Amino acid sequence: MPECRDPREIVSAEWDDWVLKACYSNTGDQVLIVGDLARRDRQRAIREAQRHPLKWIAQRRFALESCRGPVFPCIGVFVVGGRAAGAYVRLSTHQVTDGAALEAPLLIDRTSCS
Repeated sequence: MPECRDPREIVSAEWDDWVLKACYSNTGDQVLIVGDLARRDRQRAIREAQRHPLKWIAQRRFALESCRGPVFPCIGVFVVGGRAAGAYVRLSTHQVTDGAALEAPLLIDRTSCS
């Protein structure tokens, strides 16, 4: 699982390594690759996420190598009534996962969960 943090914990010099994801978003509709944003949009996005940290999560950028080249996984959690009810993985050849992404299995080793 990639590192995730409260947006208020990220110092300004590190933002190029992070993605902002809106809670309850779907298919990349509210995913912001902070390092790729224009300066004004970048500042606005960071300010919004830090003012409303319960609406956003910061996730460290990462990619995986596959037999078809780099893929960008999206790991998400299904929420029902404010509680985690399941999880999923989607794989995309683009940095922001959209509706064309492939579904992938998410396996959890319960023996390592305490």
